[in-house]
Amino acid sequence: MWNESGLYFDKGDSGFGHHTWGVEMELSGRARSMLRAVAAGRAEVTGGTEPELYVDGLPCCDQMATHDLVHAGLLRPAQPTSFGRRVCAELTDDGRAALAAS
Repeated sequence: MWNESGLYFDKGDSGFGHHTWGVEMELSGRARSMLRAVAAGRAEVTGGTEPELYVDGLPCCDQMATHDLVHAGLLRPAQPTSFGRRVCAELTDDGRAALAAS
């Protein structure tokens, strides 16, 4: 959930399991750039519990940011996938809200 200040607060159910983060976090410039690449249709994501993001066919250098964005429910595979298989990435409603708020 995004507040009017552009801070994300995960109440616990991000759609990727039940997590209770209970913290607010501000998106870094890199995370915003990653979300913009996904929104522009330039990104792919792999399947698995700790997915990898590829932008313009190249692996994203910040795997932790990718994991955080996926686990927070901001981006996801556009179609079902399996471990290690790349598919187009898409923003969730929360991901679109995060970009709009930042």
